Amino acid sequence: MTSNDYWQRLPPFDYVVTYSFNRGPKLQRLKQAAAELRQATQVELMTARFMRQRLLGQRMEELAQFDQRQDVPLTTAAGSFDITASPVTQFARTDEHTERLRSILTTPVSSNWAAGCRPVFRDALGFHDSAGHIVEVLNICLQCHYLQSESGQLIEADASVYDQLRQLLGALGHPIETHHEQ
Repeated sequence: MTSNDYWQRLPPFDYVVTYSFNRGPKLQRLKQAAAELRQATQVELMTARFMRQRLLGQRMEELAQFDQRQDVPLTTAAGSFDITASPVTQFARTDEHTERLRSILTTPVSSNWAAGCRPVFRDALGFHDSAGHIVEVLNICLQCHYLQSESGQLIEADASVYDQLRQLLGALGHPIETHHEQ
């Protein structure tokens, strides 16, 4: 699906909330907590009995995933927000920012880039109805040039879309990195 198709197929929405996640103090606290749990688990693993070792090994694998935050979208299948997510700004469907967003996402795809890495989504757009429910999410990885719908579908976009999204989100207050954040 192209970004234009995505925009045209959006369910009716009343406002947009932009989100920042997988960065900043929340991510650092999450990684620190995971590192502390890994260390405690390693200590316990050294003296654990055989059956407990297996469970602790599984815990170690799960904790290692906190350092590997690729493909983590804004919301889970159950609708919960990622623990690192923070809303940045909100604007109405009739706002000039929504018109700018429409203009960006309806840019015809004349040249696109195939992502050469797994995306680390750090920005997202949440489309909300009048009751405040999210009706759709667009997960954005500006580093890999990757857009993904809430259902996990890749959204193809023109290469220029990413620079335009970077400018728009930066102007709205997103802490956009100019290099890969560790």
